[in-house]
Amino acid sequence: MKFISGILALFMSPAASQVVYADTTNFVILDVRTAQEYSQSHVEGAINIDFLKSDFKEKVSKLDRNKIYKIYCRSGNRSGQALRVMQGMGFKDLENLGGLQQAAKALNKKTEEGASH
Repeated sequence: MKFISGILALFMSPAASQVVYADTTNFVILDVRTAQEYSQSHVEGAINIDFLKSDFKEKVSKLDRNKIYKIYCRSGNRSGQALRVMQGMGFKDLENLGGLQQAAKALNKKTEEGASH
């Protein structure tokens, strides 16, 4: 019985149910908010391509389609739309992280201020 409860504790613990990403060497963090929103606060290491700008597809087309992209915005709406656009452009490994705070938490990253990349 101790064995079974130990197994259940492992699979039912909060740590086991939450995926945490330690570094960004295997993926790209993509912030699809405006440059102004990005400069106010963004996930450290994120690149910024504004989904609302007319050149969004042009800029995204220059990205490596073989990389993994973790996408976020303010609420998850624009990042969801960006994900669908990128899928249509041939990107395969995409994840919508939702809003800024959700993304920072999921990636185990801090937020920072500064100009867009």
